[in-house]
Order: sequence, then structure tokens, then C-alpha cells
Amino acid sequence: MNKRFQSNQCILLSGVVFHLAIVLIFCSTTIAAQLEPNPNPSGDTINVINPTQNLILFNNYGIINNSSTIFNQDIINNWISGFIYNFNIGTIDNAGTIDNEGTIDNEGIIGNMGTINNKDTFFNQFLGTINNEGTIDNDSTIDNEGSIDNFGNINNQGTGSISNSIFGTINNDGTIENNSLGTLDNAGIIDNSGTIDNEGTVGNMGTINNNDTFFNRFSGTINNAGIIDNSGTIDNEGTVGNMGTINNNDTFFNRFSGTINNAGTINNDGTIYNWGLGTIENDGAINNYDTIYNWGLVTIDNSGTIDNDGTIENEGFINNEGTINNDNTINNTGTIDNSGTIDNSDFIDNSGIILNQGLGTIDNSDTINNSGAIDNSGTINNNSLIDNSRTIDNFGTMNNKSSGTIYNKSSGTINNGTINNFSGYIDNEGTIENSGWIQAYGPINNSGAINILNSGGIANWVDTIDNTGAINNEGLIYLHGQSTIENSVGDIYNTGTIENLGTIDNSAFIDNSGTINNSFVGGGSRFGTINNSGTINNSGTINNDVGWFTFGIINNSGIIDNSGTINNSLGTFNNQGTLKGAGTFIGDLLNDSGTVAPGSSAGTMTVNGDFTLTGLGILDIEVGGFAAGTFDLLDITGTAFLPGGSINFSFLSGYDIASEISPGQSMMLQFLKAGSIDSFSSAITYDFLGSPPGFHYDVYQQGSGLFFEATNKIPAPGAILLGGIGICVVGWLRRLRTL
Repeated sequence: MNKRFQSNQCILLSGVVFHLAIVLIFCSTTIAAQLEPNPNPSGDTINVINPTQNLILFNNYGIINNSSTIFNQDIINNWISGFIYNFNIGTIDNAGTIDNEGTIDNEGIIGNMGTINNKDTFFNQFLGTINNEGTIDNDSTIDNEGSIDNFGNINNQGTGSISNSIFGTINNDGTIENNSLGTLDNAGIIDNSGTIDNEGTVGNMGTINNNDTFFNRFSGTINNAGIIDNSGTIDNEGTVGNMGTINNNDTFFNRFSGTINNAGTINNDGTIYNWGLGTIENDGAINNYDTIYNWGLVTIDNSGTIDNDGTIENEGFINNEGTINNDNTINNTGTIDNSGTIDNSDFIDNSGIILNQGLGTIDNSDTINNSGAIDNSGTINNNSLIDNSRTIDNFGTMNNKSSGTIYNKSSGTINNGTINNFSGYIDNEGTIENSGWIQAYGPINNSGAINILNSGGIANWVDTIDNTGAINNEGLIYLHGQSTIENSVGDIYNTGTIENLGTIDNSAFIDNSGTINNSFVGGGSRFGTINNSGTINNSGTINNDVGWFTFGIINNSGIIDNSGTINNSLGTFNNQGTLKGAGTFIGDLLNDSGTVAPGSSAGTMTVNGDFTLTGLGILDIEVGGFAAGTFDLLDITGTAFLPGGSINFSFLSGYDIASEISPGQSMMLQFLKAGSIDSFSSAITYDFLGSPPGFHYDVYQQGSGLFFEATNKIPAPGAILLGGIGICVVGWLRRLRTL
């Protein structure tokens, strides 16, 4: 049955249409006082073509077609068989309650200042508008293709579903609550200037513009395949899954146990706070133009790309299997675990831990400041500055390229596997513990300590190692070609091997108890040179050898204290300083402008070859007694050529010759032993300060030896005439002195 309602009464209605608190005055012969019949039976249809009101409980089991105005101030129950269809010229103004267990299909305007309880189906079609200043409780389905303007409360309860289609718009200035089993699916536009509080599921394939507050609670899920533009606050304690785009222009909290799973794009022009136990899983792209805080027991797991043009403050964990491009600032006091790529074009300040795993790469083209720990088992490529004041454990590879500097401060330690210094610069004021290799194609400046362990080495190919600190070598130092070690005020302690095809300039201290090979067969046309103006203590082996076409050269103007072996069988040894010690010199030893002093106090120096004393050369003999081992001996296996130079005698400190030689007695010792002696014409000088008076000193040749004799008192004037008093005559085979 179809019914129409008309009346001859004029009724003043004080109603509110959404957004406008106006007084509706309906003065017409077509106004009905009450929507009827009540109830409207199943199968019946009420066609409302004139303004109509409901002031009592109304039960609808049939169909209501509205093309005018229905003003409800009481309760309309739309039962399961009921259907309310609001045409595009229709208006439903509700100041009471609408309970829907059937279907509401709206193409017009529904203004609600009361309560709409939807337990079945609520369609808001393309041209439809719902203006809500009251409460909409949805336990079933709201399907919106039109416009929903909310200044009140929309509660999506139970298993309720709100679907906003591609043509739909939800403008929220009130509150939308999506409970734990509820679903809010958006393919259109949601403009939020109020509060969205989600405990259920929000699926977005359209656009959500958030200008105020969007809560995603612990049980809540946001699945975004569209666009979320945030200019307010997103507060996430649940799960955000993003396959679309999230543009954050204000504040995005991810806290407690919140999770952001990003396979799309997050553009941050505001602040992202990842707090508490929050997790950000990134398989897509995060573009940061402002600030990301990763604080607490929180994690950012990146398998995608993070482009940072702002600031990342990390106190938690960043696990990177993808790419992090840093064009501004990363401040790390937590842990960065990298097995992907970190490309730094600006500033990384690390006071926490950076773990660069096996396949991980860190490319630095600006500055990395480390006051924490960098643990590298992957690759670090440095094109600018690595400034270390704490610890770098490098068991992978560090490539220091042409414009790169590795600056290890006095408090810094580098435990090294492999450093390739490709024309870069290494400046060490701290400690480098090297158990691997440093391949040096650029300069190394050491004012700290470089400790080369027995499995480690430094290969210096073309540049200079400038040492003013300490180099302790248990492994291998290899100098190639034009490479140089400048040891100006530092110390070099070698218990390993130094292979020198370059130059070692020492004006400080070298202690060798290992092996120094100065040129070697296999070195090609290159040869090694050692220039010593400082001190070299050798208790090991120095091989001054020959290459294929070249000879090693040792230029000594300082002190070489040899208690080991110097092999000069094929090299060149130029002595303008002092060669001393109780070691062995293999090869011919020419002394024409320096000093040869057997023993380090009293001892024997062995020359396996010929010995020549000439020019300004000095043979310095110390006497501390006449028993074996208390005086110096030069033991020459070849020929002693003695055409010039001088032999100088002195007493060891504290020696009293008068306590050993009684008056009228003489004692002698052999200070030079040779295979043969040729032309003994060297001058003899005595430096016996504090010698008792009346002693005669005599140097003479006997066979292939030279002897020193001391006599207490002069037995006869003839001896005085033979020996001379206080003079040394060059060329005599026997010389005497009386003191």
C-alpha cells in the first residue's frame, strides 16, 4: 500500500540542519504532523513528498521513500525488513534516535544531532550527505560514496565496517572510533581535523589527510596502499603497513610495541619518534627531510632505502640490509648494524656502536666522527675524513682513497685487518694494532704507536711513513721503489722483518732484533738505502744485499750498535759515524772517516772479510783489564789493511790499571786479530785520563795480530829512549808511552 501525507496545519519546527542552527518554518497545506502509519508493515511503502516529522516511537518494517524532509525528534526503528531510501532531494534531520537493522540508502542529506544506531546496512550514495553532530554507532555496514561531515562521534563497534569509496569523502572534525573488530576502508578522501581512534583495521587505498590526531592503538592496524598526509599527530601503538605513501609534515609517534611495516614511501618533513619497543620495518623508501628519533629499545630494520636529508638521532638499533644515503646528520649513541650500504655525504657522529658486517659497505665522502666503536668485517671506503677518538676494530677492509684521511687521535685505537691507503693520508696519534695489512700508496704520519703483530705487515709502495712516535714490528714492513720511512724523533722496534727497496732515514732510534733486508735478490733494479744519523741497535740481522742489478747502501753518520749480524757481503757500507758492538760484520769493512769500536763496553767484534783503516778513520779500543773478555778485540778473518787512520785506546770507566800491574811488571793483550796484516802505519793515541804516573804503553805487531802492552815503571833509560815519552810515531811497528 502506498500512502501520502498532507495537512492543512501550519507547524513551527525548531530543527537543526547540519552546520546551521536555523529555525525551519514549514507553512504549507502539505505538512504532516506525524510520520504514519505506525508501524509501517512489511511490504508497505510510505512515500514522503512533503515535510514530515516524527515525534513518537516509530517502527518501520516496510519501505520509506523520502523526497522531502523527515524531522525525527524521537525514535525511528528500522527493522530487518525495513528500507529507508532518502532521495537526492530528500533530507532526514535527526534529533532523536534512528535504530537501523534494515537498510538506509541515502542520496540526499541526513543531518544528525541525535543518535543513529546502525546494525545492518547504511548506504550513502554518490550525491548523498551525512552531517553528524550527534552520534553514529555502527555495528554493521556504512558504505559511503558521498560525503560524511562529522562534528560529533562515529563509533564503529563490534564487527562494524565503514567503507569510503573512491568517490566518497569523510570530513571529520569530531571523533571517529574504530573498535578492535571494526573495519574502516577508505578508497576516497578522509580529511581529519578531529580525532580518529583506531583499535581495529583501517585500510586506505585513497587519501587520508590528518590535520589533528590519529590514534592507532595496540590492537589497531593501518594498511595503507594510498596516501596519508599528516599535518597533525599520528600516534601508533599497533601496526602500520604501508605500501603507498605517507607524508609526515608534523608528528608521527611509533611507540610501546608499535610497528611500521613500510614497503612503499614515507616522506618525513616533520618528526618521527620511534620510542619504547617500537619497530620500523622498511622494505621501501624513507625520505627524511627533518628528524627521526629512534630512542629506547627500538629498532629500525631497513631492507629498502633510507634517504636522510635531515637528522637521525639513534639511541636504539638500526639494522640495515638495504641502503642508507646520508646527506645531512646521523647521531648514533645506539647500535647501527649494517650488512647493506651506508653512503655518507655529510656527517655521522658515532658514540655508540657501528657494526659493518661481511657484505656491508660504508662509503664516506664527508665526515665520520667516532667516539664509540666501529666494528668492521665488511668494507669501508673513505673519500674524506674518518676521525677516531675511541675504537675501530677493522677485520675487513678499509680503503682510504685519494682525498681520504684516517685521523686516529691520541685516545683512539685501530685494530686492523686490511687498510688500503690509496693515495690517502693516515694520521695516527693513538694506537694502531695491525694483525693484517696496511697497503700504503699514500703518506702515513705516526706520532703514536703502530704495533705490527707477527701475522701483520705494512707495504709502503710509493710514499712516506713519517714516524715521530713508535713502530713496533713483529711482522713485515715492506718498502718498495721510491717509498720512505722518515724516523725523525721516533722509535722503531723490529722483531720481525723489514724488506727495504726504498729508503729508511733514521735520525732517532731503531732497535732491530729481527731481520732487515736492505735490497734483496728479486728486487729488480730497485735497491734499498739506509741513512742513519741516529742510533741503530742491532741484535738481529741486517742484510745489506744485492738486487739483480743493484746493491744495498747503508750510510751511517750516527751510531750502529751491532750485537747481531750485519751482512754486507755484496752491499755498500759507508761509515762516517760509529760502528760498535760485539756482533759480526760479514763482508769487507772500510773505515776511512768514521769510528769502529768493538764491544758495547768490552767485547769482540768479528769482521768476516777484510778490514781497512785509513784516512780519518778511528779504531777505538777500550781496556778494562788484561783477562779475556775485559778488553776489546777486533777479529778479522781476512786481511787488516792499516795504511792510515788512528787507533785510540781508553780505559773503561772505573778501571784502575795499577791494581792489576805491580811495579816493575808488564802485561799485554791482543786487540786485533787478522788472517794477515798489510802495512801497519796507523797512528796510535791514548786517552788514559787519570792513569797513574810511571806507566809505559806499547803497541806492536806480532805476526797477524796487534798487541797492547802496559809496563809499571821504567826499568832502564834505554826503554824510555826506545818507547818515547808522550809521543806516537806513525809507521812504527812498536810504540811506547810513559805517563
